[in-house]
Amino acid sequence: MRLREPGADIGGYTVVAAIGRGGSGDVYRVTDHRGETAALKLVDAQADDAARARLGREVDALKSLRHDAIPRILDAELDGPEPFLVFEYIDGVSLAHQVVDHGALRGEALADLAETIASALAEAHGAGVIHRDVTPANVMMGSRGPMLIDFGLSHRADDPRLTREGMVSGTAGYVAPEVIDGADPSPTADLWAWAATVAFAMLGEAPFGSGRGALSKTLQGKVRLPNVQGAKEVARALSLDVSARPSPYAVVAALRGRTERLAAVDGVGRDAPTRVFDLGQEGQGAANYDPWALPSIEVRRPGVIAAIVLVLIAVATLAPILATLVTVLLVIIGRMEHRRVASLTRLRARRGKRRGDAALVAVGMPWHFVRALAEVLPTASIASFVGGAWAALVWKLAGDGRLASLSGDTGLAWGHAIALGSGLVFAVAILWRGPWSGPTRDGVRRAAARIAPSRRAARIWALVAVIVVGTVVFALAWATTIWWWPLPPLPSA
Repeated sequence: MRLREPGADIGGYTVVAAIGRGGSGDVYRVTDHRGETAALKLVDAQADDAARARLGREVDALKSLRHDAIPRILDAELDGPEPFLVFEYIDGVSLAHQVVDHGALRGEALADLAETIASALAEAHGAGVIHRDVTPANVMMGSRGPMLIDFGLSHRADDPRLTREGMVSGTAGYVAPEVIDGADPSPTADLWAWAATVAFAMLGEAPFGSGRGALSKTLQGKVRLPNVQGAKEVARALSLDVSARPSPYAVVAALRGRTERLAAVDGVGRDAPTRVFDLGQEGQGAANYDPWALPSIEVRRPGVIAAIVLVLIAVATLAPILATLVTVLLVIIGRMEHRRVASLTRLRARRGKRRGDAALVAVGMPWHFVRALAEVLPTASIASFVGGAWAALVWKLAGDGRLASLSGDTGLAWGHAIALGSGLVFAVAILWRGPWSGPTRDGVRRAAARIAPSRRAARIWALVAVIVVGTVVFALAWATTIWWWPLPPLPSA
């Protein structure tokens, strides 16, 4: 897009100077008809069909946010041939230029920067907005303090994707490893980029380098920070393991020198440091912090769970006893995963996080299996009884010819398949929503996130489900005999 010269007119605004160029448009310092200074972002919608949509998202994002560290929107033109956005002008330079010109930040200046940007992200995430491009270039160091700018790549959780499948939007070295690996951008990914930005300010250079090499270094998870206050917590916030990353509250507390008190409860101390901004729900202070609470499930895979359930229902039409046993076994495994995470959380709450915690918890997995089996048996018994009773009822109706459109040998086979499949549907519903099923749901969701950590893995599970269900439908079309293992076959009559 042609760079506009000083004096040029854009939608009634006069260009004073070009501020910068980027992937989401050109930014100018402009004045309005009253002589007030503002910043104007101009995008080339003719060259990029998605540019106008991105600008619209940025307008929606900035309209919904009210925070001292996020610039206010003043005007926007989205329908014309030259769509643009006008927001308040920040008199300063980017954090990237600040560090290059004056060196790394230390002490309270670094802690204030980290806290302010974390607070701005908490505001955005609370409004359902994911920034997706938190970098030193998008943090302005103005007279009012640090400001988070450029929401051009931002989106809400339910927005359609504007990036082509398989492509990653963001800046190399500031894109979270799970996003590089195929996960959707999330608030957690924003906080990883925030930690990388803080590391840049602490280190004086990009912690993972730049360009293609930054992506591989990010996936290796190796970062070297100077031996200064809070560096260890910042490094932990850049961990490949999402569950091992401390909250922004814990990182800021460590940057302010509260390391000794933080160690007792895995990154959150008893005494909250003085805060200028609200860091969101995680920053409410130690009084509201529950060290026993299980970590949130960062990657949810309801589609994978649905695919597995569909496979079990399909298999139940040909091997009902086997499908039931496998269902109960999967529920037990989910319950074991819940107990594993709970044990790890309790262990770290008592003595802080240590190397080897996961291995120590793994030693107790046989005991977790016994406990999970005992906890699942009551619900499984109820589910088996209800599902079996329903299957027997529909089986009898099919045998008596009372199910419409199901006559002859083929019709009877399909009637029996419906009976067995619907029986397992009832059983699964009780296992999922029946009595004492809360830990089961939590554990199954966590297990699904472990077996499908990326979208590619989730697609593989979906493909397997389609193949299995297609195979079962083919077998039913040929009136395949039902396999009652480990019970003997039913009499042919």
